[in-house]
Amino acid sequence: MAYKGILKSTAHMGLSSGISAITGLLRGKFVAVLFGAACVGMMGLLNQHYTMLLQVCGLGLSSSVLRHISEQRSARGVEPEEEALVFAVKLSLVALIVGLPVSLYVCYISFGDLAKSGLFILAGLAAVPAILTLAQVAVLQARGEIARLAKRQSLSAALGLVASAILIGLWGEYGLALSILISSLIGLAVFYGSVPLSLPRRFEWVRFSPAERRMSILGLTSFGVIALGNASALTIRSAVASELGLREAGVYFAAMALAVTIPGFLFASMFTDFYPRVAASNDDSSAISITKKQLNAGFLLAGHFFVALVLWPEDLIQLLYSREFRTAAPLVEWLALGVTMRLVSMPVGYWIMARCRPVAVIAIEGSATILGTTLAVVMLQNWGLEGVGVAFCVTSVAYTLFVSWFVGRRSSDGLLRDALFHVIAMLLLHASAKFIAAEAPGNLEKALFYAAAAGASAWGYRRAILKTS
Repeated sequence: MAYKGILKSTAHMGLSSGISAITGLLRGKFVAVLFGAACVGMMGLLNQHYTMLLQVCGLGLSSSVLRHISEQRSARGVEPEEEALVFAVKLSLVALIVGLPVSLYVCYISFGDLAKSGLFILAGLAAVPAILTLAQVAVLQARGEIARLAKRQSLSAALGLVASAILIGLWGEYGLALSILISSLIGLAVFYGSVPLSLPRRFEWVRFSPAERRMSILGLTSFGVIALGNASALTIRSAVASELGLREAGVYFAAMALAVTIPGFLFASMFTDFYPRVAASNDDSSAISITKKQLNAGFLLAGHFFVALVLWPEDLIQLLYSREFRTAAPLVEWLALGVTMRLVSMPVGYWIMARCRPVAVIAIEGSATILGTTLAVVMLQNWGLEGVGVAFCVTSVAYTLFVSWFVGRRSSDGLLRDALFHVIAMLLLHASAKFIAAEAPGNLEKALFYAAAAGASAWGYRRAILKTS
């Protein structure tokens, strides 16, 4: 796919991700203004608990269903879609069964008692309909209906925001937990019109068919990577809440949400469009060619957004939450640099997931997760919340350099050179923005620097489109 195609798919998913991001940020601001940082911290814990259950019980459903349908569609028509949806129903039943004990355990390790267990149980139940929605989304991806997928996701996010505002306003913390469940049910209902569910036959509930066993194997790699990431995130947030209290956990959640949400449209597009193309490539050489284009596209499309995070961290965090969160500004800068590295590490990481053996993927991701979690917990105890940001940044840079070297060893097509070029370019861009932020007396100089960065990105992308047309 040429740069124009990448831009088109990014635009579709960018609109959807943008609406989802705005609704998420509005929900966070609503909670921050009404209930303060402590409630934002609780929101972060509940969201992370729900996400962990969804990804663990979902067993890598998004990638496994997508690959299963794509590989089988030409020979078997719509039958693979039905198999995938039946498989999703069984996995949602697993989430329903394990959700209660896991919710109680997470509540206990977070607070030392079960006083707030009802909140975690409600949030955990949201994983049941969300697993079904994952399969519905994967079916639309496999069909290539990206525009319809974006519209459905946008509608689901908007309706979920309205429901959340009402529930949180009425019942506070319990409304917050209930809103996670209701939003998940809304998503299932919205996608049901495009992708109805298929239920297992009478005796299929207790056994897995060959197709389901195959999807389980396909999803194991993705499952392992996602499970490790979510376990790490939950461990760090629980450590922050235990060590510094819910208020600081809320500050950490707000800073991370700001750093990840702004470029989220590109990350969503990578999974929706880039990963399936890499997985379907006939050989490593063509997959690397696709990856190199994605590296360039990611840097040009999203690099300047991170410049804004460095130039105006206090203003953005206050705009999206409240004045109480301005202390998160130094943390935002460290997290922004760490997330910037994902513009390189995510395309290269998807290449590894699609082209390498599962044991290699799990070994790489597991090592990075252990390093990041250990470093974050140690630096939290010694340097407080900013130490967590530094640990995230150091781990992200180290991981990006390692995966780039790992792929570079397998290919002589220049991917390592391109990856290192983009890493250095992003570090220089971040350092320049930090210098301007420290030395500029007012917003005019900052605005001019940002305009120059955004303009250069637009010119570079237009040049890339013309070059490949």
